[in-house]
Amino acid sequence: MRLEITCHDRVGMGQKVLGIFVEHGINVRGIELKEQGRIFINIPELSFADLQTFMPQLRLLEGVGDVRTAPYMPSEREQNELITLIKTFPDPFISLDAKGNIRIVNNIAASIMKTDDESIKGQPISQWLKGFNFTRWLDSNDVLAQTRRLKFQSEDFVADIMPIHVANEGSTDSNKKILAGAVLILKSEARLGQQINAFKQPNENTFSGIQASSTKDEKGYS
Repeated sequence: MRLEITCHDRVGMGQKVLGIFVEHGINVRGIELKEQGRIFINIPELSFADLQTFMPQLRLLEGVGDVRTAPYMPSEREQNELITLIKTFPDPFISLDAKGNIRIVNNIAASIMKTDDESIKGQPISQWLKGFNFTRWLDSNDVLAQTRRLKFQSEDFVADIMPIHVANEGSTDSNKKILAGAVLILKSEARLGQQINAFKQPNENTFSGIQASSTKDEKGYS
C-alpha cells in the first residue's frame, strides 16, 4: 500500500509521521518528500484494515491536512517512464556499469544481439562491440563523451558514448563527481541515411508550398 499525506511544509513533519509507524511496529519500505506539503509512504505489507486502526492518529497530527491511498510513488512513475522511453527508443541503447559490463539494453539492441536483456546483464560489452576499448576509457582520469564508428554484431554503427556521473555527497568539493558507468546510443548507416534525407525533404509547412488566387469583388477591388 502507498499513502499520500498532505501537510504543512515544516521541519520535522516527516519524522512525526514516521513516528506513528514506528509506534505500531510497521515496516516502511520508502518515504518521498519530493513536493512541498506532500509526503508519500510505501508500506507493502500494510492492509487497509490495519491502516484504519491508526488513520485517525495520522489525521490528528498537527499540520496534517489529509491522508489517502496513492496508486504509486512519484519515483515509481519516474522509473517506469524512463524504462518505457529506453525500451521503445528506435535506436539501440545500452547502459554500462563502471567496469564496462552491460546493465540495460533496449528492445532493438536485444533483438540485434539475438537474446534478452536479462541473459546479457553483467556481460562485458566487449563481447558485442568491437572498435573501442570501453575498459580503458572508463579507467582513464578524464572520461569524456565520445562519438565513434564501431562494429556491433559485425555491422557498422556510429555510437554516441556518454559517461554517467553522480554527485559525491561525501566530498567537500561540490563539483566532485563519481563515475557510475556510461550509456551508448548506436545508429546504423541506414538509420543515419533516413535522418539525413528527412532534412533534405522540403518542409510542407513553408509558405513556398502555398498557392492562392483572388477575384475582384463587385466594386472592382481585389
